[in-house]
Amino acid sequence: MNHLKIIRQLLQYEKLAATSTLFEELGNYEQARLMVENIEKELSNLGTVHYHLLDLVSIFERGESKLEATKHLKAISGLDLRQSKDLVDIFYKIVYPMETEEVEKVYEIEEVISEALLQIIREGNKLEAIKQIKTLSGKGLLEVKEWVDKKSEELHKNITEDYFDDVKVADDGDLKQKVIQLLKGRRKIDAVKLVKETLGIGLAEAKHWVDAIENEL
Repeated sequence: MNHLKIIRQLLQYEKLAATSTLFEELGNYEQARLMVENIEKELSNLGTVHYHLLDLVSIFERGESKLEATKHLKAISGLDLRQSKDLVDIFYKIVYPMETEEVEKVYEIEEVISEALLQIIREGNKLEAIKQIKTLSGKGLLEVKEWVDKKSEELHKNITEDYFDDVKVADDGDLKQKVIQLLKGRRKIDAVKLVKETLGIGLAEAKHWVDAIENEL
């Protein structure tokens, strides 16, 4: 639903006609009346003359973009570019309330996380994870990066602890001792390869496993 027709009627001081138009769409007169009053209030808060807003209605009725509307408003109103853009953005939200609500919704990061994204983080591809999470959540780059860094540390800590438990059961610590010997011989690459092959895990996970043992030495 867009409110162009209703806004045109209100700007032409046809409030009753605007209410009737919305009533035809909603089928509820009281709801229509309240929505018209709310739209009228939002328009009055813009603080600009009606014929400028009527020009914006005409621009959007023709299907033109917010950029074109901003250029036009700047040319006729005496506002600078930033002021014109801000006013057009607010007006657009009044015209297309459902569309802008959907576009601008920002999700909590936890709401958009899937197992596939967690696996990307486990594999050490934090750049790709940040890119996908930023797109899905609408959050800022710094906030997403901090979240991914923290989650990566948490996941790898859990992975290491889980694998240590597995080794204790299956190997009675023998694998850990072999890794320690390789690390003491400055053969970390061989240690990572050994862990990867023994536990059947990925390279990134094996490296974190070995790193954890190295930190204990």
